[in-house]
Amino acid sequence: MNLYIFKNVGTRHALSLQIKDIMKTKTLIIISLLLFIVPAYSQTFLDLYPDAFSSALNGAGDTIIRNSYAVYNNPANLIFLFQDEATFSYMVLIDGIQRGTASYAWKTRSFLPIAVDLSYLSYGSIQQFTLGETEYSVIEGGEANLWYLSSGISSSRRVYFLNNYFLLGAKLDLLVNHLDKSYSGVLLHTGVIYYPDFKGLVFSLVLNNIGLLNSFEDTAPLKTKVGIGYKTGSLETELNYNFGKNELLKWGNSLKVTSFFKALLGVKFDKNESMQNNINLGAELNFPKITVNYTIIPKSHLGYYHYISVKREM
Repeated sequence: MNLYIFKNVGTRHALSLQIKDIMKTKTLIIISLLLFIVPAYSQTFLDLYPDAFSSALNGAGDTIIRNSYAVYNNPANLIFLFQDEATFSYMVLIDGIQRGTASYAWKTRSFLPIAVDLSYLSYGSIQQFTLGETEYSVIEGGEANLWYLSSGISSSRRVYFLNNYFLLGAKLDLLVNHLDKSYSGVLLHTGVIYYPDFKGLVFSLVLNNIGLLNSFEDTAPLKTKVGIGYKTGSLETELNYNFGKNELLKWGNSLKVTSFFKALLGVKFDKNESMQNNINLGAELNFPKITVNYTIIPKSHLGYYHYISVKREM
């Protein structure tokens, strides 16, 4: 039986431990030191994003991702949807802790793109105990007693203003979260894409978590992302800065090697993490009507996570 122990610091949990055969050896084996936030409104867990494409770019894909995966990044880019698409993503983390997302996007008769999505994240079960003056939480994988579930609807449209070209998008999320207590709420996420006259350059602005939580009584902290992207030939690159509690600069890259294969690289500049933990690598394979995204995510003491997403053109 594998147990994962986290030291409690408000909504932060640190000091991950694995206990192997605790009744026989009573030995604690430290497998990592990490710091993360698991709020009800969070789209990420251990910097793991809702799909493999976003994860490969380390969250810096607001100007790069222009298909149905835009619902998890900048919904303004749904305007580039040319035909109906369905996506499915799945990942298994440490024992029994798993994440899955699914979406379906289509264009109406008036060519307005609409997307619906569902996200599920199971943390496992949790028990709490106190050692000395410190409180710990024990997370045991395999039991879906702690979970996060959200459903959303998204759309976008093209706007011309003062001879400038803008894309506007919005996503409305309804969510239910059960951690140490249950949460529910409704959140609005908005996105803007701006194309200046300079060829290949694009700007992105995303505002997340506009709304209420805890049965609509508490305001969620606003999360703002600003991105600048550039496309030249087969290379697309983006610098993305996250404002707020966890300010980070991220750099995403997509290189089209052939019509069949894209190489993806995402780097975050976090001085509190090792270089290994700051780099994600991914690949995109394009088959007729089907696109597969794969990402490998290194976590120095937890090993490697493998994330896969499949997109089907309908």
